[in-house]
Amino acid sequence: MTLITVQDRQTVIDAHLIACGTLDGIIDTCALSDISLTDDVSADSVLPVDDSAAIPRIVATYALRGYSPATAIVAAGSVRFFGIGYMAIGVDFVVR
Repeated sequence: MTLITVQDRQTVIDAHLIACGTLDGIIDTCALSDISLTDDVSADSVLPVDDSAAIPRIVATYALRGYSPATAIVAAGSVRFFGIGYMAIGVDFVVR
């Protein structure tokens, strides 16, 4: 078992993938934390991850290249993009 700290906008799936390199055993990870697969996890939460099915080569590649997937869906309007090339429909860009 490995402990992993969840980062901003990461899900249980993201954390498990970083720790194991595969999604095998993700249900066991959810059971260890007493959470659902679809629950929102707050940043800086520490999750025990069942790494019995881990693929060391993939875990090492993630660590070496600094991969840290963060696929959580955020509420509309809570993230505001800015700069050249970014427009949000209904905010900066109005369809008429």
